[in-house]
Amino acid sequence: MKMPRTFLRSALPVAACVLAVLLTPLLISGSQTKAVFALAILAAPLAIILALTRPMLFPYGLYAFLIPFDNLLTLSTFGTATRLLGLLAGVALMIWAVRRRHAIAPPASLMLWAALLAWMALTLIWTPDFANGIRVFGTMVQIVLLYAVISITPIEVRDVRTLIWMIAAGGFAAAIFGFYVFHHQTPVQQELQQELGRLQIQIGESSIDVNHFSNALLLPIAALLVAILNARRFLAKFVCFVALATMIGAIYVSASREALIATGVMIAYLAIVSRKRLQLVVALAMAGFLSLLNPAVWQRFAEASATGGAGRTSIWAVGIAALKHHWLLGSGVGSFSNAYDEAYIGVFQHYPVGWSRNPHNLLLHSSVELGILGFALTIAVWLVQFRMLRIIQKDSALYDLRLVATAALIGLALCAMFIDLFTYKYVWLLFALIAQLRVLALVYPQLARPAVRRINGDEDSITDDLWAPGVPSHAY
Repeated sequence: MKMPRTFLRSALPVAACVLAVLLTPLLISGSQTKAVFALAILAAPLAIILALTRPMLFPYGLYAFLIPFDNLLTLSTFGTATRLLGLLAGVALMIWAVRRRHAIAPPASLMLWAALLAWMALTLIWTPDFANGIRVFGTMVQIVLLYAVISITPIEVRDVRTLIWMIAAGGFAAAIFGFYVFHHQTPVQQELQQELGRLQIQIGESSIDVNHFSNALLLPIAALLVAILNARRFLAKFVCFVALATMIGAIYVSASREALIATGVMIAYLAIVSRKRLQLVVALAMAGFLSLLNPAVWQRFAEASATGGAGRTSIWAVGIAALKHHWLLGSGVGSFSNAYDEAYIGVFQHYPVGWSRNPHNLLLHSSVELGILGFALTIAVWLVQFRMLRIIQKDSALYDLRLVATAALIGLALCAMFIDLFTYKYVWLLFALIAQLRVLALVYPQLARPAVRRINGDEDSITDDLWAPGVPSHAY
């Protein structure tokens, strides 16, 4: 016999209050460990319920929210908190799919990722740095497994909408955190920050590369740009503009050239495909104004030709020399630094950057370590992400979400030419979102096709409703 929903709605708050009263001695004990333990116990029932009924909200939504903070959330025995949440999210989503007795056919991209993983595993045989190779391979396996679960798990419109807002909220929280760190550093960190003219993020033993910190904000920025274009109320537009300005401002204090260029390219792309260009012009003007607050940004652009993009052109020259020796089979996963050092002494560098450097280019990285086959698979898996979005037609109810994913994908593809990002979770969060949009289009095919309904007697697109927080999923 099933319990009535009204009983559960009444019983759960009462049970939570009773549990809170019982845990009060631990909460006020003065011990941070006991307080955290008590809060964990208090939150556990709600977390379990959400994991069983809304796994996209928790734990996956929390995972998405925390991705910009990834490297700071270190757990002594389990990597990072986001890694643990990713594992829990995968398990919760599998349970959800089994309970619903329904799964979606895997996308072609999953087959390509499996092929790339298989080739990576094979190159472990000849990699000179097996320890690093197995670490990189293990990370890729975990990320691809989560992607695989997400790509076949049924999803609802409300879950996608909530997830988009959680991603945007995570980006906004990260931007606020970046500003706080920028103005509250230790004397040593302040000296280093002033010397480099950009944000430095280090908390204890943990740190975040500011380029990756800025790149993680590109998907939230794309979401807010599209939200601004579709918000009907002035207050909603204003709130989104404030959040957008905060995130772009955080990129400016980080002085990440790749992220700034990517932001400009995303705005330009949306201006081309959208009829509401004036608002994007305002956003671009706002970005230009914010740049005046940190002249170090333009100084870094001015120095790019003299330093070869902080030594990137010198690194690429050595990488190309290494590629000549490893173009067929590759040097092996995780061994770019070894191949780089082998070729380093024989290449003239206009701006010397030293030994054992990372490639700072996705294509160079994959081609040196994995050879011509790895290079081809890397190109294929990236292009197929764009192709997956073609299932959503223009003027359909999901088209605005397609614009978010496409803009962010273009931005991160540009960043991939200047930094190594394949094993970073913010890239895979975008890949997973694209897979989720594909699932949504297959589960609700009427959303992927152009659709019109009447609102207050007038014909209007239903795309705006995806950004309205009060619309239930069954409305579609």
